[in-house]
Amino acid sequence: GIARGTYYGMVHLVDDAVGRIVAELEEQGLLDNTIIAVNSDQGFQLGEHGVWKKRDFYDANVCIPMFFHYPKALPRGKVIEDPVESIDFLPTLLDLCGLKIPKNIEARSLLPLITGEAPPRSEAVFSEHDHSADMYKELRDTGGRRVMVRTADWKLVFFMDERRPDKDGVLYDLVNDPGEAMNLYDHPSHQQTVGR
Repeated sequence: GIARGTYYGMVHLVDDAVGRIVAELEEQGLLDNTIIAVNSDQGFQLGEHGVWKKRDFYDANVCIPMFFHYPKALPRGKVIEDPVESIDFLPTLLDLCGLKIPKNIEARSLLPLITGEAPPRSEAVFSEHDHSADMYKELRDTGGRRVMVRTADWKLVFFMDERRPDKDGVLYDLVNDPGEAMNLYDHPSHQQTVGR
């Protein structure tokens, strides 16, 4: 209860701070000419799956808030359900500013997706965490490079690390099991999905 209340209090603090900035921009007549962008580095589990904090790839951790407000270029109230990656944040901001996206940035602007000029994304998104570099000794000793591949329908998580002979794989059918409760990784009928 205390941890959950503290987390919600921190979310409220950020919400209040952004609200004060928006109110000041509005009072100064600058709101419509200001890009407001809010995101987070990861989510946070509050007891889901019996886990607190982060460092795994349940949706509570990998689904983050990412908001853009800029009336000159963005529709109001548009929600994108497609999986996207955090690395797309910078090119989106550059695109909103009318700046050229350098070729060495391996991400894409979300602006065409937001405005409807591009079709919904269907490809996978990726995430990784190298537990062997973790601040916690138990994770350094038993961990390795864990990766996640996620589409709208599936999520695959496994160790992709020569230090870990056991892949410790997880496959979730996000359509039929949105709560990520049933691991299908070793199920014979899903080996083609794992391979793909």
